[in-house]
Amino acid sequence: MPYNTAGRKIIVKQIVLILAFFSPITIVSQQYNNNLVFRQTKLDYDSGIYDLTEYQKSQLDSIIIELPKESKIELKGYADNTGSTSSNLELSKNRNEKIREYLLNIGIEPAKVSIENYGEKYIDANETSEVIKQKNRRVIISILNLKATKLFKGFITSEDSITRIQGKITAYINGNKQEFQTDKEGNFEIMLPMDVQIQINYSSINHFSKLKKFKLSERSKTMNIQVALNKMDLHVKENSNLEFIKGKSILIDHSGPQLEAIYEMMLDNPTICFEIGGHVYASKRIQLNRSSEKFKLSIARSLEVYNYLVNRGINESRMFACGFGNSELKYPNAQTTEEASANRRVELKIVDCAKASKISNPEIQDLESFRIIEDFSMGRNYNVDKIKEDLFLEDEKIIEQIKGQANRLSETGQNPNNFTYLQLFSMYRNQKLRKGKSSR
Repeated sequence: MPYNTAGRKIIVKQIVLILAFFSPITIVSQQYNNNLVFRQTKLDYDSGIYDLTEYQKSQLDSIIIELPKESKIELKGYADNTGSTSSNLELSKNRNEKIREYLLNIGIEPAKVSIENYGEKYIDANETSEVIKQKNRRVIISILNLKATKLFKGFITSEDSITRIQGKITAYINGNKQEFQTDKEGNFEIMLPMDVQIQINYSSINHFSKLKKFKLSERSKTMNIQVALNKMDLHVKENSNLEFIKGKSILIDHSGPQLEAIYEMMLDNPTICFEIGGHVYASKRIQLNRSSEKFKLSIARSLEVYNYLVNRGINESRMFACGFGNSELKYPNAQTTEEASANRRVELKIVDCAKASKISNPEIQDLESFRIIEDFSMGRNYNVDKIKEDLFLEDEKIIEQIKGQANRLSETGQNPNNFTYLQLFSMYRNQKLRKGKSSR
């Protein structure tokens, strides 16, 4: 649906996911009043405040991009317990009204916006700390998709395709996550939206998880779906299916659910230990030296996964990182983009836990160079008017990460022009790592 942003620039492309960076929009998709939550986010507020900041406006711009035609926007406003019950209810109402006003000003039809004011009704029990109060000063914005859904029904088996196993189904739809449990025979039934990109992760104890990507249509097969999972036997390898930007250890955006699935797999199997092996694509005729940039890249990619898991709380003694360069190419003479991508991979290998606890990770002095873009001028200060010119060769998604971090600094009263592009990029990364760690 077209709408006018009154001169505001909307970032249409989603930001690249970099290590531990699965979207902070973690509220699950769900059946709600017979409507599927298509997209959802949360706006946070300071005490007593209801006016929108520039950052909050950008959050609203992002969530309504490509708004489904048959949809509505639901606002649920909350407040902490500072002040009287009536004043807190009024505060939550004001927060909702400011958002509604902004949405209408950029062209959203009034009939599409519904409001629910809760005040302090659903605050955390015995709210006292500032951390808890901050959690309650919020508005939850949900895009409810009124489009048709379809029953998705099947079962999970072990690798022999015969033995039924109990497991878990995790659905990722537009950055939202929802989990379902199968019955003891591995059977599952899920209502999924049609004509929307979906990623489903199938998992079971003592088995490698498996991620599938698809979009349902009227002709899609959605009944009697069988999914076979490989067992976690000692020395067995499994491709993580993580994909990286060429020449970098930066994960591309749609690897987010797979990275999350690896983390969940390690949580569900606490006695299993892993070797995290990185691989790169280079001609088999070229024997990469361990000091070469290509070989070090294979190490850097494995360390990205390792560091992500550590920062999410996985015990370091259960895993170690290593690089193999191009010594184990799946397709030595890759002919397609898919084959080349399969050579640039990180594999998980089941190892003896006594071995894993004794092996140290390889060290790379210039590890950060694999996380930044070429010609990334570390000495050049941030300039919003020149950033695209300064970094004209680079991925726009990384540029937007730097700009987003600069905006956050501005909101705290700091001048982002006093920082280099590299410093802002590092701040962004560190913030994501802290979020991953605090979500344990």
